[in-house]
Amino acid sequence: MADLADDGAKYTALEVSSHGLVQGRVKALTFSAGVFSNLSRDHLDYHGTMEAYAEAKYTLFSEHECQQAIINADDPVGHEWLNRLSDAIAVSLKADCQFSEAVFAKEVDYSESGIKLSFDGKFGSGVLHVPLIGEFNASNVLLAFACLLSLGIDKAALVELRRN
Repeated sequence: MADLADDGAKYTALEVSSHGLVQGRVKALTFSAGVFSNLSRDHLDYHGTMEAYAEAKYTLFSEHECQQAIINADDPVGHEWLNRLSDAIAVSLKADCQFSEAVFAKEVDYSESGIKLSFDGKFGSGVLHVPLIGEFNASNVLLAFACLLSLGIDKAALVELRRN
């Protein structure tokens, strides 16, 4: 990360494991934003239960310095967390997203050439085109997009990024 900073990078993405959170391995870091995508049945050997696993992940937002939470509202755990995190940005592939601070898909079109995702919400509307397939990729792209927008990255530049 020091090399990236020396090269002028302002941000870097870091995947933080639930193990790392529980063991305090990232306590010294300040996160400009944290993203929760989903909770699957990973790491039950370590955490024992889904509830303990979920709470381990939640500590990113409750016990670490995380300035902005970006939460997948379509995941049942994420949906619950949005009721606990008052300043979080909800992200959903569903146009009927119930949260006021949200980025949501108005329409998602899947094809062999990729995903066309029409969005609206907290940062305005637009259309993203990505050369990926699958609903999980649409969700991840919208989460990453909302995260970048929350950090102040220009929406028009992001929308045009894949069009060129």
